[in-house]
Parts: sequence; structure tokens; C-alpha cells
Amino acid sequence: MTFKELKNKLSNEEHIISPYRDIVYGKKSDSPSILGIYEENGVWYIYGTDDRGNIMVYDQGEEEKMVDTMYQEIINNEKFYLKKHDIIK
Repeated sequence: MTFKELKNKLSNEEHIISPYRDIVYGKKSDSPSILGIYEENGVWYIYGTDDRGNIMVYDQGEEEKMVDTMYQEIINNEKFYLKKHDIIK
């Protein structure tokens, strides 16, 4: 999947992104509690920020791998939230 395909896919789906407040695409942001993906010098980065906006890079690599990893991170966070709140087993 490409970056553009990820954006389109997520705009057509609804996901619980807790503990994040938002997902940021295509740029690095120091807003608090976000999950993001961006490209810099041909390398793609997945990152998150804490409640003070400190950036933590989770992974880096080629576009397709990072886009797939980002999508899986969103799905995993959603499953964790649903299990934690006894919505699914």
C-alpha cells in the first residue's frame, strides 16, 4: 500500500485511535498525543508524541513497509482499546 492509498483507506474507515488524539499524515508535528507518518530524504518515519509533544520515532524505512506498519499499528491500538473495555474478547 502507498501513502496515498493509506490516506484514502483511513478516510473511508472509522477507527478508535486511543490513546492518540489524532493521526497526522505527511508531516512531522509536535502536537501532543498524535500518531504520524512522514517522509524525509526518501526515508519514511512512523512516530508518536507524548502528552507534551515530545516526538518518538517508532520505525523507519521504505514507503510500503512503513505504510503497512502504520496501518497495523492503528488496528492493534484499536483492538487493545476494545479488549481493555471488554467490547471484544
